[in-house]
Amino acid sequence: MTSSLSRQNLGFDFESPVYRFGPLQTTASNALCVPIIYGQVKAAGNKIWQGAGSKTFYALIAFGEGPISGISNVKINDYVVPSKDLPGCAITAYVGDGTKDIYSEVTGANNKPLADNAARAAIVGGLRHTAYLGLKVTVGTKVTRSYMNVTADIKGKLVNVYTNPLITPVLTYSNNPAWCILDFLTSSSGCAMSTDSLDIQSFINTAAYCDAKVGSETDPRFTLNLILDQRKSRLDWLNQMLVTCRGELTYNADNKLSLVIEKDADVAQDFTLDDINDVIF
Repeated sequence: MTSSLSRQNLGFDFESPVYRFGPLQTTASNALCVPIIYGQVKAAGNKIWQGAGSKTFYALIAFGEGPISGISNVKINDYVVPSKDLPGCAITAYVGDGTKDIYSEVTGANNKPLADNAARAAIVGGLRHTAYLGLKVTVGTKVTRSYMNVTADIKGKLVNVYTNPLITPVLTYSNNPAWCILDFLTSSSGCAMSTDSLDIQSFINTAAYCDAKVGSETDPRFTLNLILDQRKSRLDWLNQMLVTCRGELTYNADNKLSLVIEKDADVAQDFTLDDINDVIF
């Protein structure tokens, strides 16, 4: 059984405008937090900038914290970009790996592209560690300046994956709940815990259990696919991530935080009637 967390099927009393069942809607707000994306999801981003221009204009749509693995299946108003349905439209994807300059079509007061990256940063912010799309949009029958809903399939955050507690982990894409939870515990935008305070072997063991196939299933036992885009406590987010794999955080004998999963196990104790004292209370 593959498990993937959603807000509606757990009965939560909030709903994200950019990640939910049903229609997705691109937002345009400076009050939203920068989402953390784990696993694979379909999302509508947040428009953080749009240039001038009546026939052709440029825009930036932010999706979340980088680095992520990739952005694909981009659509404007449910039409794939690029395609014959949206002539003159194009996309440039940025995964937030800290290596690329800002989208080159960001314009200044004269509506001309700014050649200097620092000048572009003064308009839209640094964005080096933000996953976003740079869009070129040509107005037509299927898209206008006043309405542009942008959706995409997001392959989420790169996380540290261990094979041995004593070996340096590999930074790679994974939607295994154990590695996503470990990333949230240790990242600066999560709980910022030191790995020295964690039982890394317990995460390795749990990750193997999550990756295992069940019966004739071809998918892993548990996966985690989630956008953390609401202002909630870290404990609330952790609890929702743990739900995906029946996980629990507990301290081991060395007082290190461990990840364990509720699962079938060997019998630890076996009681019979001979073990019960015949005492009248």
